[in-house]
Amino acid sequence: MLRATAFGFEARPRAAACPLLVEGTLAHPGAGDPLEYQVLMEVRDESGKLLSRQIMAVGALARADKRVFSLRVEMTPATAN
Repeated sequence: MLRATAFGFEARPRAAACPLLVEGTLAHPGAGDPLEYQVLMEVRDESGKLLSRQIMAVGALARADKRVFSLRVEMTPATAN
């Protein structure tokens, strides 16, 4: 696993914990034109303040198409830079 730094990437220890793992399937309803989707990720603090908002991926679903999405939050000990 690599960790992004200001000067590139460095090796990072394996996750110490995975406190959140969510997986789900999205399917075209079967009738009508192809549909577009956006995978949007938001991170908020305990008071609800938006800390980060990113579109992670975009795509399209034709009839009979399915996509499986997984969200995983991994935690490792903090390191000094």
